[in-house]
Amino acid sequence: MNRWLLIAVVLVQSAAAQSGGDLIFRTGFEPPAPDGRAEAGAFLWRVTYGPTQADIDAVEELGFEGWVDQQQAMPPTYHLPQLDDFGVEIGQGERQRVWFNVAQDAHDQFRQRAAFALSQILVVSDLNGDLEGQPMAVTQYYDLLVEHAFGNYRDLLESVTLTPVMGHYLSMFGSTRDTVTGIEPDENYAREIMQLFSIGLVELNIDGTPRLSGGNPIPTYEQRHIVALAEAFTGWTFAGADQGDGDCEPWEWRWPEPNWLQPMAPCLVTNPNQNQPDNYHVTSAKTIVGDVVLPAGQTAEQDMQMALNTLFSHPNVGPFLAYRLIQRLVTSNPSPAYVARVASVFNNNGSGVRGDLGAVFKAIVMDGEALAGPANNPTFGKLREPLFFQLQLNRVYSARISQEFANNPDCCWPGAIYQPQWYYGQAALRSPSVFNFFRPDFAQPGAIENQRLVSPEFQISTETQVVQLANFFFDTLGWGAPVPWQTQHELQLGELLALAGNPSALVERVDRDLLFGTLNPTARQLIIDRISDIRPQEADRRVAETIYYIITSPQSVVQR
Repeated sequence: MNRWLLIAVVLVQSAAAQSGGDLIFRTGFEPPAPDGRAEAGAFLWRVTYGPTQADIDAVEELGFEGWVDQQQAMPPTYHLPQLDDFGVEIGQGERQRVWFNVAQDAHDQFRQRAAFALSQILVVSDLNGDLEGQPMAVTQYYDLLVEHAFGNYRDLLESVTLTPVMGHYLSMFGSTRDTVTGIEPDENYAREIMQLFSIGLVELNIDGTPRLSGGNPIPTYEQRHIVALAEAFTGWTFAGADQGDGDCEPWEWRWPEPNWLQPMAPCLVTNPNQNQPDNYHVTSAKTIVGDVVLPAGQTAEQDMQMALNTLFSHPNVGPFLAYRLIQRLVTSNPSPAYVARVASVFNNNGSGVRGDLGAVFKAIVMDGEALAGPANNPTFGKLREPLFFQLQLNRVYSARISQEFANNPDCCWPGAIYQPQWYYGQAALRSPSVFNFFRPDFAQPGAIENQRLVSPEFQISTETQVVQLANFFFDTLGWGAPVPWQTQHELQLGELLALAGNPSALVERVDRDLLFGTLNPTARQLIIDRISDIRPQEADRRVAETIYYIITSPQSVVQR
């Protein structure tokens, strides 16, 4: 087993290291119709949590664009209603389980993948002390991403800004200036909404490359702009906190039932006393990014709206988001031309609308560079996120709750579902910081860094994590079925067990299921030889090891 694991690790690293070379792109490329299972599967890897046979059949019937249009027309699948079904004992573990259920079973796969991509840009995390005990509120935050995934980015930006989850995560909640105590407005959200959610640190051309002055990048904002924007975001608290007496009880945590599931509201002070500022919102004039002036005397609502409009209208937003969303779905190193085409759609969806995320996501996956893939670019592709391997297995092999767990939910501790980060290095809305699980500019030292390429997912795909994930799959597959205390799920492997007596047919079928028939011939023969060494009576083991070797192969690990 150790020998095979070592080979897998070396091959993964070699595949990544060899992904360099000159960048070659075709402009004006005409997207092809899906040509068989391999093309449909490669497309679906980018827009689902794992292509099923039904997904592939749909793409072959509808074509790429028809499939996208059908997906975007589907109603959203939300998480909060499922979490409600758990009853009174709900924690972040139950939230993770619901996320897995939706990711595996939801029909609106493209929307769910888009929402996950947005969750890695508009980051909150339940590792935050204020959010750890609020699984319902964190779930509702994720559902906001689902709801707005194909809506307008300006609307999403406002919804995110006003949710108590973001208010507490980046400490905009309760931000004020108090001349009595000397408290100044909290700058955290003001900084991150610019740096990470909208315009970035330097001015960009439409193609995502930095604008230069004297050979140096031009900063998008200065510290004075952060201070002013922090002032613009003062005065917000839980909805319903102001009982009309001007006290805003939850500001001092005296309100017994904070409203985590409603957008935050301004705290309006009508009867200030010596222990309160004259107004929780700073009402002086403010000069924010772009030297836009917010006039004196505006309300918290007016300043917030004007500030968000200013950020949303900034020319950086299109290329800033385009680059990051392309990375999350398609390829780590998109060409400037690819970024420019997607950013142009953000700026104008063809009907004069700015910020149409539905049009943006469609442009990303339907772009000629995406559909041509490695045929036109030797550096095309990305390392797949570890979380997606389990989801692909669950979807392809129709995983269901194990009978042991269904009969006795208290029998086991479902580690991989409740604490995914222990096994996969990541979990939905559980990143270690606002910078996500990995940064968009991370470059694996060696061949990738030397060619000035980036490889974001490699930041968590360390040698230790690769071995740990491979060992996890071996543990859960090694005896022919997942271990209930780890996953709760059992894969439906009956059709594969029927092929276990014929190693060639078995490998061919698993290759077809997981890699759409593209397994490297050398790897295929190695796996067949290994499976043939297992006694025919050990059908479970033959099936489990076939799945294991293919799901951990370089072709599975690297999305091309």
